[in-house]
Amino acid sequence: MKNKSTKRIITETKDQISPYDFETSLGNLHARIGQLMLEHGHTATLDWNPDFHYPYDQSPSPRFNIIVRREETEKEYETRISYENAIKEASEARDRAEFERLKKQYGE
Repeated sequence: MKNKSTKRIITETKDQISPYDFETSLGNLHARIGQLMLEHGHTATLDWNPDFHYPYDQSPSPRFNIIVRREETEKEYETRISYENAIKEASEARDRAEFERLKKQYGE
């Protein structure tokens, strides 16, 4: 049973960077940004997270998260579609069983 669904866009946090990594010369900062673009692509974004906590830490350690948005892979797509179809089939089976039970209880 094929579902007429399209692939979804998945948002992933790929890396975390300390804000202190950006306290450097503009030349070094330019090189660092270039390295990040090579690693994560030109469409990756930086997201400021002021509330990041290390486990058991009393105060926050702010971080930049590198966010990447990508289309789900073929395997992820197939897994999701089969899961959605299984849920749909289970729901229809419950509905059929309930219909049959009510039909017996109240007649046709």
